[in-house]
Amino acid sequence: MSRYVRVIRRSRWDLEAKPEWVGDADMPADPLADLCTQENKLSLWEIQSDGDLRRCVSAVAATRQHLSNLDCLLFEAEVCENLTIPIGLSPGNTPDDEVNAWHRDAENLTASKLINLGRILWDSGERRRFLPQEVRAGLMESVERGAIERRKLPDAVRAKISITGRDSIR
Repeated sequence: MSRYVRVIRRSRWDLEAKPEWVGDADMPADPLADLCTQENKLSLWEIQSDGDLRRCVSAVAATRQHLSNLDCLLFEAEVCENLTIPIGLSPGNTPDDEVNAWHRDAENLTASKLINLGRILWDSGERRRFLPQEVRAGLMESVERGAIERRKLPDAVRAKISITGRDSIR
């Protein structure tokens, strides 16, 4: 079954760091900052497998200026279906053309739908962190496979990977 991926800041979604003053049936407001919309749409990536997730993470990392942790939230597609949130096709903006075709927008979002989505994701979304060495390995694999052209990477990221051998992180 399809899952959606949203890039987040892990510290905002840390269940154990939930402030004491937030009730059991509530959530902090800060995670909603990772669900910022544009034109009432929320950018997502649709994946089918863990391999797709790694490739998606590599494509998103290829748009960043530095290799660092990349945190994401995964959830089942049925979450949006159950909230009657339509999903539209929208081309992604990464150097990996195939991954760009996996980009989706949750559309026609109202404040209440977004808050309901945030609450469900807080309670049941899967948090995943990719460490810099994992991000680097994924980028190298994508470049070696030809999914991402090395020349399209930001200079600082390009300097951290090598296709001519298995050199260490610089």
